[in-house]
Amino acid sequence: MQISPRKKRIMTEISQLLVPLYGRDNLKWDPEEKCEWIMFERFRLPPGWLNKRPDSPFYNTAYTPLLIEVPAGYPSVAPQNFYSEQQLQCGTDFINHYFDRPGTGTSANKYTSKGWAWLCIHVNAWDYKTNVAKGDNLLTVCRLIFDILSDKRNARRNFYS
Repeated sequence: MQISPRKKRIMTEISQLLVPLYGRDNLKWDPEEKCEWIMFERFRLPPGWLNKRPDSPFYNTAYTPLLIEVPAGYPSVAPQNFYSEQQLQCGTDFINHYFDRPGTGTSANKYTSKGWAWLCIHVNAWDYKTNVAKGDNLLTVCRLIFDILSDKRNARRNFYS
């Protein structure tokens, strides 16, 4: 059976970019040909954020599971849907598009009932390259999520609205 160019690209990015930084045991992905998602079992949060979900193994720590949906048009289309565990808390509420409670932003969150909060991030600047390490990729997305949660002005100005 021949592997699709999209799946080959995603698997290359996982093995070459994500595994060295996050560890193989920390990553799971959709095993089907579609490769629709990647999950980090333990994603480090920026300073100030704590996981306040009492039933989480990460309760009172700066970690959360993170789910990234990979769109069908990837890599030419940037991922847009990101999910973390519900009940993350930051000392200062500086991100408006974190929806962790039913009834808030749930129209796009199909995982609310499974304990996931939606991080509403719109990637506006995306420049992928044939060489996975030279253009935007899944590692770029992870860094962007971290930067947005850190409220870095450069990320806010260039990548999302």
